[in-house]
Formats: sequence, structure tokens, C-alpha cells
Amino acid sequence: MNESGSMDSMYEIWFGEIKFPVAPAKIQTSINGNNKTVSLINESEVNQLKGTKLTDFSFDLMLPGARYPFAVYSDDGFQRPDYYLGVLEQLKTNRKPFKFKVLRHIFSGAPSFDTSLNVSLEDYKIIEDAEDGLDITVEIELKKYVKFGTKKIKIKKKVFQRSNVDTTKKKIVKSYTSKKGDTLLAISRKVYGIGNTNNAGAIYKKNKKKVDRALKSKFRGKFSKRIYTTALPAAVCLTIPARYDRLEGKIVKR
Repeated sequence: MNESGSMDSMYEIWFGEIKFPVAPAKIQTSINGNNKTVSLINESEVNQLKGTKLTDFSFDLMLPGARYPFAVYSDDGFQRPDYYLGVLEQLKTNRKPFKFKVLRHIFSGAPSFDTSLNVSLEDYKIIEDAEDGLDITVEIELKKYVKFGTKKIKIKKKVFQRSNVDTTKKKIVKSYTSKKGDTLLAISRKVYGIGNTNNAGAIYKKNKKKVDRALKSKFRGKFSKRIYTTALPAAVCLTIPARYDRLEGKIVKR
């Protein structure tokens, strides 16, 4: 009321599509924190700041048992208190959220704001007092509703390869023409990716006649380590065996 006794503002309370005839005198909105206080070993305390909990609303609703000039009814007109009690019971038993709206009408033209959000009916208490006659008061507790959902995440399976398996996609070399200064060890390193006497020995066994003829030395026909480090002349066409090779003590398929 203003100084002249006229009404400057009016409130409307809606639960879904139902408007209650008498707005509460006050609405308490509780914005609850979720922070945590932790005690340290030196007996001091620190705060862990977290997100807020769901907002709570609490207020008293008057359900008039008779027509009053201050009550504002919807298009259906006057309804007895049991009508609104049935609405509350249905909202509670349905276990579904509904739209809670507080509409504020400021007749003086001053700026205002409305409340409109999804809530759940947590609890309500019906209070009947002989002094109130046929009127009933209901204590209401609402909680802001936030939809719960799961997010689907696609996880790509990682293919693990055995560490002793060569996973390179190099082209398999079936033949090799020596270049000036090439040795069997050097050639095995080029075609197998690693050079050792096992690889060099495999190439030598496959190309024994060619290698002996090319070297024409005292090492001809002898299975000696020195033959792997002796330079071959250029343009010797060698056949590279496709077989299991013992590389660094492990069996690896080329």
C-alpha cells in the first residue's frame, strides 16, 4: 500500500497452469553453498570452493474457504480449499517437475522481475486453525529441479602390438644390388633395418657362390665373421631371403 492507501503492486503465484488465489506474504529463497572446510596439520583451516546446491523455496499459502476481495481467482473463479489440496497431492504423487512462477505487477511503472523455473514439490504441511474459520494454510517447500542425464562418450580401442614384432610398413626387399663399399653387415642393416651377424649370415648363405666369386679372397668358402665386414665390389645382385631372422636375440618376422 502507498501513502494514499492504494495498492502499488500485486503478486501472482502459479504452480504449472494453476494460479493460487492468495499470494504468500513472504517467500524465502535459500541458495545453499556446497563448500567444504578442511583442517590442516598445523591446525589452520582452508576452504574448498565447490558449486552451489539446489535452490530451496519455502512459503505459506492461504487457501480461502470463502470469497475475499483480496483474493485473485483464475478464469474458473472461486474454488474451495480441497480443490487446491488435490492439485498439491497430484504434484507430489506424480513425482514430476512443474513450472513455479511468481509474477510481479508494479502499477507505478517501476521496473520489476518475474520468477519462472522448474521445481519439485518436496514437502507440504496442511494447517487448520479454528480461528481461521474455513480457511486453510499450507506450508510449502520447493526445490529447484535440474534434469539428470548421461553423456555418451565413444572410446576408441587402442590396438596394442607385441614389442617384439616389427610393425613398420616398409616394403619387403627381395633383392639388393651392392654399391661400392657395401659389406654384408651394411646390406643387412639396409634391408632388415638392423645389422648383425645373424642377418649378414642369412644373406651370405643365400648368395654364397656370388659372394665368394665376387671377393676372390682367402675367405672364400669359409664361414668367418670377417667376411661380413669385407667390402663387396659394386653391382653384385644379391637375393634377400624372406625368412625369420634372429634380430637382437628376438625372433622377428620380416
